[in-house]
Amino acid sequence: MFSKVRSGQVRVLIGSTAKMGAGTNVQDRLIALHDLDCPWRPSDLAQRLGRIVRQGNQNPEVEIFRYVTENTFDAYLYQLVENKQKFIAQIMTSKAPARIADDVDETALSYSEIKALATGNPLIIEKCNLDVEVSKLNMLKANHLDQWFALENLVLRKYPADIAKLTEAIAGYSS
Repeated sequence: MFSKVRSGQVRVLIGSTAKMGAGTNVQDRLIALHDLDCPWRPSDLAQRLGRIVRQGNQNPEVEIFRYVTENTFDAYLYQLVENKQKFIAQIMTSKAPARIADDVDETALSYSEIKALATGNPLIIEKCNLDVEVSKLNMLKANHLDQWFALENLVLRKYPADIAKLTEAIAGYSS
């Protein structure tokens, strides 16, 4: 079956995450991925995406479709996946886990956006967009403070030590 998909004889392939996961090498001619449900683990969504967005696909661009139904359990499922992804991102970036996840990566944001869309409530969608903007601004602030403290350390500690060392070296050459 997989060789027929790779050759183009089979044009549509339907399968579960488990059946179409690791070891499924059918990426040669894939053009679109349709997620009909939300799995329990962020890694399952990554595994699905990995079936199509990978080396060997002859199509330079692919399309990803995620289907949700308003006012259903979909919003809750994407909320769970979003929270799990935030926690995983904290662990993977060596940031100490906190009661509130400050580090929001792009994957978590896309789960958040899907969740907001699934609710059908425009206020939740607006809140999601504002949360994204606040997260970006917080990351920019953190980067700015890191750079500020690094420069302050150079000016107050390293450069004076370097100047003293070079001054001694010059004095040694002069005598």
